[in-house]
Amino acid sequence: MDPVMILAIVLGATLVLQALAFAGLLRAVRILTLRLENIGSNLQKDTAGLAEKASSLMAAIQTTAEKLQELQDHVTATVALAHRRAVELDAFVADTTDAARLQVIRIQQTLDMASRKIEDTVDLIHNGVLAPISEVHAVARGLRVGLNYFVRHRRSRRSGNAAFDDEMFI
Repeated sequence: MDPVMILAIVLGATLVLQALAFAGLLRAVRILTLRLENIGSNLQKDTAGLAEKASSLMAAIQTTAEKLQELQDHVTATVALAHRRAVELDAFVADTTDAARLQVIRIQQTLDMASRKIEDTVDLIHNGVLAPISEVHAVARGLRVGLNYFVRHRRSRRSGNAAFDDEMFI
């Protein structure tokens, strides 16, 4: 099997594997996005419910400021947790995007390198194999033409001398 063919097959298989990896990564990011959206909507509902409970508690228990402070601490912790989760999600998405960019750059570099190697191989075949073969063919053709010329020239001389001798005889 031709080395260029093997290289093309290997490169094709590599590209297919990378495409499958990107498809899996895309699917995982989509699933994670859906889960995070669900968590966010649930968190919003929980926060809204908690805010309603907090306001009803504040109206009902205005006399006990300590319990109101405790409830406020819980709400603050929940908001801080939501903020921390949002920051973590943002960092995750940024890391995933950076990794995807690096993979795209690697794919581009691999394709560029493969293209250069293929061009070098074609040049090597042309200069190392085809050019010498065409030179040898040209030399052989020149020898054949030269030999044909000498052989024909000799025959025409002989036949010309025989005719000349026949005319002299008559």
